[in-house]
Order: sequence, then structure tokens, then C-alpha cells
Amino acid sequence: MTRLASSNDKDNDNDDDGWGDSSDAAKELEALRSSRSAAKDSKNNNNEAPERDLFIPIFTAVAVVGFGGLYAYETLRLFLNGELYLPGGN
Repeated sequence: MTRLASSNDKDNDNDDDGWGDSSDAAKELEALRSSRSAAKDSKNNNNEAPERDLFIPIFTAVAVVGFGGLYAYETLRLFLNGELYLPGGN
């Protein structure tokens, strides 16, 4: 007994499940990889160091200096008002 494919069977085989065609995805992935490697190669050919984000080191330095200055200010203010507690002193 042979079964003939109905139009519904053909439609079910081509349903889009939202993930796309696997061969298209593989081609797109390969294209992205090749474009990324080409971009990396062009950066390395310039013999320049890669650009670095300096936000974190600058923010850290400003924070350390700021908190150090605030601590020094409060210590001096308390000392001048005679309110600074130093252990071991009479």
C-alpha cells in the first residue's frame, strides 16, 4: 500500500517554527565569523594597541582621592573643634 502525499503533508514539512532554516543560519554564522576575523586582522595590521576603556580606572582614582580628601577634612575639622578621639592620649 503506497500513500500519496497530500497538500497538507507538504505544508507541514515547510512550516516555519521560528528558528529559521538551519542552512541559512550556518551561512549567516560563517559570514559573521569571517567579517569579524577580517576586522580583527585589519586592526592587528596597524601595529597599534587596541583602544581601551578608561572609565573604571579614572572613576576609581577620583573616588579614592575624593574619599581620602573627605576623610582628611573630617579629621582636621574634628581636631580643630577638640572632638577628635585619639586612643592612648591623656
